Amino acid sequence: MSDTPEQGTPLSTDNQLANTADSVISAGAEIGGQTLEKAAEAAEPVLSVPVIKQLFEAAVNWLLGLASRTGQILVTFGITRTQGNAENSSLLSAENEVQAAIQSGDPNAISKAEQDFQRAQSEAVNTDGSAQPR
Repeated sequence: MSDTPEQGTPLSTDNQLANTADSVISAGAEIGGQTLEKAAEAAEPVLSVPVIKQLFEAAVNWLLGLASRTGQILVTFGITRTQGNAENSSLLSAENEVQAAIQSGDPNAISKAEQDFQRAQSEAVNTDGSAQPR
């Protein structure tokens, strides 16, 4: 079984790892915002007054939303950069394997090295996708 999509199948633009990380960051920011609002209102009862409460909650939600989206972008960048570096490393390793197989003259080693190189090249060329902040 191959991880390569069938010919003609569009490649995914979603990076599942980055999407999962973004979901965790978003959920953490939401829980953190609720906790912060409750703690602040308990510490300062004036923050529970209707108009002040809405303004305070809006400010907290905006700031945490901004921090959450920024964090998600940074994490997605880190994930895609790490994946790209791993793919590049695999491609270089496969290239070295091909050169060593050619030097050995062993047809089985050359065949295997060629398959490994093609797989590594395919992974390096095909994007893992990205993720949009939530």
